[in-house]
Amino acid sequence: MRTLSAVVVLLLVAACQGPAPDPPPPEMTEAEIAAEVEAVSDDWWATWSAAEDFDGWMTFFADDPEVLWINDAEPFIGRAGIDAAFRPGYENMQGQENTPIEWRTIVIAPDVVCTVRITHIVQTDIAGNTTYDHRFAETIVWVKRDGEWKVLVGHGSSPNEIM
Repeated sequence: MRTLSAVVVLLLVAACQGPAPDPPPPEMTEAEIAAEVEAVSDDWWATWSAAEDFDGWMTFFADDPEVLWINDAEPFIGRAGIDAAFRPGYENMQGQENTPIEWRTIVIAPDVVCTVRITHIVQTDIAGNTTYDHRFAETIVWVKRDGEWKVLVGHGSSPNEIM
């Protein structure tokens, strides 16, 4: 009888604890993580190049006080600083064509990835004039926040003279 009572008590305790938690999701491979970030990076470039939705482009940045973009050795700190630096040029841009030259994705951790993009850009202003026609290098540290990949630190540089 004691054994039966002990079994009943154990079953009641187990039942009171509710269902077992879901097992953790299987870990993604480095190739899967890289592909996920590359898709976001493609969206980043497409949003910038279309020159139609600056606020949408800004959503790619992490909403962190330490978010940072360095452009040709000029640092812009925080989303407000990045917005102030890039909005005027974006609003004067009709569009941009990008020809990838060298694109690499380096998985540092499951939630930290670095992309390096070297591309040839041709940018046109709203009057239809070519304003930039040169190589551009970009390095971004992407972090996964609340299930989404965001830019935490980025750097862009281009040569001083137009090609």
